[in-house]
Amino acid sequence: MYCNDYADETVATIASEQQRIVLTRDRALLQRKIIRYGYFVRADIPKIQIKEVLKKFGLFHLIKPLTRCTHCNGKLLETHKKEIEHRLQPLTRKHYDKFLVCTACEQIYWQGSHCTRVQRLIDEFVQC
Repeated sequence: MYCNDYADETVATIASEQQRIVLTRDRALLQRKIIRYGYFVRADIPKIQIKEVLKKFGLFHLIKPLTRCTHCNGKLLETHKKEIEHRLQPLTRKHYDKFLVCTACEQIYWQGSHCTRVQRLIDEFVQC
């Protein structure tokens, strides 16, 4: 789960125990001996940071948009409307027929009005 208020010590411990790469703009954090894999992100604008990391680690081919939950990073699976319609708001129930549900936290997703904006953003990253 994403959290942006961990103390440096916690980040370093998690990175060491789980063999994760630490992406940061905090040079002092990267100097901790416990961190084996780290990268100093040079850009300070989020969109540019994303492009920088995708390019640095050659991750463009791994982009699979809208397949993970934004709350817990669980996998999203298509589900039949009938299975979740009791959990939908009336207008959502009326106007949408295709749904995804998170396998971990059961958050429900559908192609709302924001999808065009999200797809444009994804396209912007993939075109690098």
